Amino acid sequence: MKYLFLIVICVESIFFQSDSSLYESNAEAFLKSAIANQVIDARNPNYELLDAALFQASNLQRKKYRLPLFSYSPILHRIASEHSEAMISKNFYSHENPYNKNNRNLSKRVLSQTNEFSQMAENIAEFDIIQSKYDTFCIIEPQRKGGDFQYIDCNTEKPIPMQTYKELAINIVNEWMSSPGHRANLLNKKYKVMGCAIRLSKNPFKTENSPFSRITQNFGG
Repeated sequence: MKYLFLIVICVESIFFQSDSSLYESNAEAFLKSAIANQVIDARNPNYELLDAALFQASNLQRKKYRLPLFSYSPILHRIASEHSEAMISKNFYSHENPYNKNNRNLSKRVLSQTNEFSQMAENIAEFDIIQSKYDTFCIIEPQRKGGDFQYIDCNTEKPIPMQTYKELAINIVNEWMSSPGHRANLLNKKYKVMGCAIRLSKNPFKTENSPFSRITQNFGG
């Protein structure tokens, strides 16, 4: 299951600590690397790797269309991370945070930390973590209280694997690219820097709902 939203704002530091080395290699090399092709552990995801994979997959599209690559913005990364985490922890899916008036919308979130951008935009998405080729699946309920639900192929009855870091990132970007508004943000020459964050649902395998992610991508120019 996947949902997409976007927002664009024009307006006239807090350092977000992350492994900047993940943003220094070119997109092709990163996405071919062993770390990017690891299967996501829904119980213990590597969020730095998830965020970097989405950044690199986005730059792959910029390169494809011969556009300047995004530079990594620690500030926008932090803002995206906070919004994705809020959407997970407060269980909402929107550009607007109904639980924090100081961070209600994109402009407030950005302007509370920097005024360096004259133009801003935001893409969000919600995406399942299980392999995307399974549009439908069957569920096996736990045999004991507190046990795990299993998500299986209805035909083979085999467990459905989680996506790799690369697969999830590529699939998210491909969905954005198939949506005119999201695509426009990704390919807009005016946006020079970007930060993005993927956060996963809490307590995976404990409900009938398969593990999912909520994603925020912030652009600045």
